Amino acid sequence: MLVIIGAKIVNRFGAVTLMVTVFSVVAIPTTMFGPPGPQKVLIGITTGIVYDLTISVLQRRKIGYIMAGGLSSLYAILAIFTVLVWLRLPSAERLRHLLIYFVPVYTLLGGIGGWLGVHVFDRRLSKLAVVRNLQNP
Repeated sequence: MLVIIGAKIVNRFGAVTLMVTVFSVVAIPTTMFGPPGPQKVLIGITTGIVYDLTISVLQRRKIGYIMAGGLSSLYAILAIFTVLVWLRLPSAERLRHLLIYFVPVYTLLGGIGGWLGVHVFDRRLSKLAVVRNLQNP
């Protein structure tokens, strides 16, 4: 939801990639975006590119933001699982059979987050003077 709101405010290709990359750098010591470590930066960059490309290809329409949320969440969960396998972590083996559930759930939740981001921005945030000033420098 926050990423979509940021994408609608900045409205430039690459803004989401920068945003998600910053999130992933801050997340390096945490379990967000997978196991702790610098590999999260690559996951963040590529997830951001999925967001930006989807939004751009679908011409910044409402459905584009919703699809971007879903597709980037799908990509992120698969990228995180790939890192778990690559690092040969025991959790990869335990989680493999759960992917059949994680993939559709994460995709759906990402799409819902995209919809919520668009909804909150269009209904509330777009009317704020500070947001309008950010959009028209």
